[in-house]
Amino acid sequence: MASSSSSAAPAVLKLHQYGARWELPSFDPFCLSAQAYMRLAGVTFEEVPSNNPDVSPTSNLPLVQLGDDYVAGTNAIFTYVGNKTGKSLDSALNAEQKATAAAFIHLIETKLHPTLLYNWWAEKQNMGQTLVLPHFNSMVFPLGYVLPRLKQRNVQSYLYTLNLTQDEKVYNDAEECYAALADFLGDKHFFFGDSPSSLDAVAFGHLAIHLVAPQSHKLRSRLLQHKNLEAFCKRVMTLYLGQDFPAIPAPPPATEDKDQKQEMSQHKKTGMYLLTGAGLLILLHYLTKQHQAAHQ
Repeated sequence: MASSSSSAAPAVLKLHQYGARWELPSFDPFCLSAQAYMRLAGVTFEEVPSNNPDVSPTSNLPLVQLGDDYVAGTNAIFTYVGNKTGKSLDSALNAEQKATAAAFIHLIETKLHPTLLYNWWAEKQNMGQTLVLPHFNSMVFPLGYVLPRLKQRNVQSYLYTLNLTQDEKVYNDAEECYAALADFLGDKHFFFGDSPSSLDAVAFGHLAIHLVAPQSHKLRSRLLQHKNLEAFCKRVMTLYLGQDFPAIPAPPPATEDKDQKQEMSQHKKTGMYLLTGAGLLILLHYLTKQHQAAHQ
């Protein structure tokens, strides 16, 4: 009788990401960028919509896992996936093109992304939408109420260090980024021609959310002035993510700001109650555990 031997199944590449929202695979632009990269490169992977950044060594998502390897952050993920699978989106780019891609990615992640943070976390009329993101909804009571307000405070402090405290500067920055991307894309299929690059993945990850997040109407109205960027997002979504691009929300009615301010006022009152008594004790316990885990 022939002997049989068993061998371990090959490790599956997993992408841990914040969950789906607005008919997009993730509500987070960096997670969406990572997924777009892997889809555009033709990499086989398993989606893990965890909404729990604690799975990451850096307490941030996105995160890719392969066996005992854990890699967090879009740039590190792009490099790791390319090395492990042999499918790098930038392998066909020359040195000048790689430098150009890196410059535009830096522009998107350091200048355009803060405008989204401002839009979601610094504009009071948008907080009603931001507070119901899946990441916060998945938290146990009362953390789902308390931690978003701590997040808001941290984001606003970060925006202050960038001198992003006024609408005019924020949305001028967004317009400059959109215009630069639209000009470079032109009428090309992708930013460097007929084949996608890491720049296409990152641009899609950020621009798609600007187009469909309900609270992003001030960004969306400016982005929609560049029809080639809108068409680019729809093309990537349809051809590589295998689904139609979500419906783009209509401009909000003039009365919406007043209603959202009233809703935000109620959120603030609720948050103040929860920051006292049992809510504060549970929060302190949670933060203590986080601190201990970080130093193990």
